[in-house]
This record gives sequence, C-alpha cells and structure tokens, in this order.
Amino acid sequence: MTLRQRILSGQIADNEFLPKQEDLVAEFRVSLPSVREALRILETEGLITVQRGKIGGSVVHVPQTEKVAYMLGLVLESRDTDVDEVVHVMSQIEPLCVRACAARADRASAVVPELEEIHAASEASVDDAPTFARLARQFHEVIITTCGSQPLIVLVGALEALWWGQVSAAAEEIEFGALPELVMREQSVAEHRELIDRIIAGDADGAERVARLHQANPQRHSLLGKSLKISAAPLRAN
Repeated sequence: MTLRQRILSGQIADNEFLPKQEDLVAEFRVSLPSVREALRILETEGLITVQRGKIGGSVVHVPQTEKVAYMLGLVLESRDTDVDEVVHVMSQIEPLCVRACAARADRASAVVPELEEIHAASEASVDDAPTFARLARQFHEVIITTCGSQPLIVLVGALEALWWGQVSAAAEEIEFGALPELVMREQSVAEHRELIDRIIAGDADGAERVARLHQANPQRHSLLGKSLKISAAPLRAN
C-alpha cells in the first residue's frame, strides 16, 4: 500500500494529516469506498487515527519503540509474566548493544560523547539516589540507541521501556533513595567508566564481558525484593 510506505519511509511526518479522502480518490483513481477501506486498514495497524467532525482527517502515527513496548506488555501481561523474566532477557541481550557500540567505526563521535556527558553527571549525583537512577537509565538508553543495529534498538529499547514502566508504576511504594545503596551506586559509576573505556578502545569482546558482569548485578534492576507481574498499563499514555 502506497500510503503505508509513505508513512514508514518518513515522506509523511508523525502527527501530519493525510490528504483528504477526495484528494486520495483523485490521486489513486479509485472509488471512495476503496479509500475508506485503505484508511480503515491503516487505522487498525495503528499508523493513523481517523478524526471525524469539522476538523476531521487522518492523523499519521509513525511507529515508535514505546508503541512496541506497549504491545509487548499486553502480550506478556496476558501470559502472566514476571518482571524478573524481562530483566533476565535484558541482561542477556543488552550486552550485545554494548558490543555493537564498541565495534562502530564512528564510535568516537556517535557514541562516546553522550556517554561521557551522562557519566560525568552521574559522578556528580552519586549521593542523590533518585537523580542517579534516572541518569543510570539514560546511560543504558544511549547504549541501546547508538548501537547502530536497528533490530537491537527496537527489541532492547522496548524491553527497557517496559521494565522502566513497571518501576515508574511502583514509584509510590519504592523509595528510590534506597535503590540502590550508595556503595552500589559507586560501583555502577566505576563499571560505566570501564564500559566507556572499552568502547573508546574498540574492545568489543571486553566491552561485552564488562556489560554482562554489570547486568548480572541484581541491584541493577532491583525493585527492593518485590515480585511483580508485567502490566502494560504504565505505557498506555505512549
């Protein structure tokens, strides 16, 4: 379908309106019912929202990782999945993103500057647990989004967003000041420093090894011993 391809290729930007139905009829030389059926399919796929009324039209929604995370959350919630299971999968796959970062020929410009900036902020906020927790997540987000592998970016990004949604939903019950302890925050800073150094050196094997040791730390994803089930609800707004 031409309209779908235009959305996926970026020819039509996110939140833009598709041409009016009569214009689509003229462009594609099809009947109005055919255009409406095409729009219905795109709406079912989540690529557009059809707004009715005086200011009606079809609003485009370019696929985003957050939407993948929401759909993944729905599937896992229907299967009564534990958050710990998601954490385990993340710990196995995210080190591949670190490896990919270290293997990038342009890592000095495409990966390292953002990591260095976040790391410096993390060092400065090691005594501020809530701020440190947010910065730690940003550090891992950059590892994912700059790894250069689109399948990894989408898959691991969705898992990370899904996990963070569970943490955010439990925020009223969890005191981030206790997550993690200061000594663990200091260890995390040291491990992040080593990850950056391995990436700078282009040491893909070493970077992946350090990442796996880092991910193996239970406090990396700790919810203070709470056993939680996956819920897609925290991601609904996305």
